[in-house]
Amino acid sequence: MLLEFTSLRREYQREGQAEGSVFAAVDRAGAALEAGDFACVSGLSGSGKSTLLNMLAGLLPPSSGEIIFEGRRFSGMNDRELSLLRNTRIGYIPQGHSILWNFTVLDNIRLPFFLQKRPGDPTGRALRLLEQMGAGRLSNTYPGSLSGGELRRVSIARGLINEPALLIADEPTGDLDPGNAAGIMELFAGAARDGMTVLLVTHDPALARYGNRRFLMERGVLTES
Repeated sequence: MLLEFTSLRREYQREGQAEGSVFAAVDRAGAALEAGDFACVSGLSGSGKSTLLNMLAGLLPPSSGEIIFEGRRFSGMNDRELSLLRNTRIGYIPQGHSILWNFTVLDNIRLPFFLQKRPGDPTGRALRLLEQMGAGRLSNTYPGSLSGGELRRVSIARGLINEPALLIADEPTGDLDPGNAAGIMELFAGAARDGMTVLLVTHDPALARYGNRRFLMERGVLTES
């Protein structure tokens, strides 16, 4: 089993209400994903999807429950160990843009590669990823001149640069037109066929059909359809 999470719950204090008045953004969520699974999570805004992904990426601690990735429990790892895990084994594509504006597109994509000593050719892989997404011409461009959809493709390429075992993507096609969105989903499906596990959140039910596992999140509750 690559990723298993059980009874995950994340509570928040309700603003302006008495202490002890809490709500669960994620409520007892659980699932198990194998290598090569392509899991799509859909649901309305505010249903807890992004909170769930942030916990599974090790960015947000759960209030209760357990996450086990490649046999290791997140609860037994410190921040440094979780950061190392994200850089070496987990690719994360956030919903917003986390681009460095004074770096070129190529340097933005290659940056995670250089955070740890590892073999390989990050330049060649970055350029291939850009070509696969129809954005090869952007490699030496600075982010300030890019459209929202182009920035999104840079974030996707950066999430894939280290060939992670698990790719977590939060609305990765949100800024893309239907044609480019379908192309990105095909790219993810191909990565899953090659053994990468993909966990993706989308508002678009039509895109969820690319996955072999489909989940629905409603008011913090995750169910597999």
